[in-house]
Amino acid sequence: MREPTSHPNANPAAPDQKWEIDFVYGYKSEDARMNLHYNSKGQPVYMTAALGIILDPKARTQKFFGGGEVVE
Repeated sequence: MREPTSHPNANPAAPDQKWEIDFVYGYKSEDARMNLHYNSKGQPVYMTAALGIILDPKARTQKFFGGGEVVE
């Protein structure tokens, strides 16, 4: 395998599409220690992938924090 001889020009513009997260499934705890905490409302707060998550187990909803955007 070789690097191509010509590369496309870099496009610094932000994409015109936005991502939307419905729900984050899974949590890798095998090599992640001290990663689960509880906030003042008693809701679990943890990191998974590149997201910070606040879980509301009663309402079965999540708040996501990552990439500078907040999605509810």
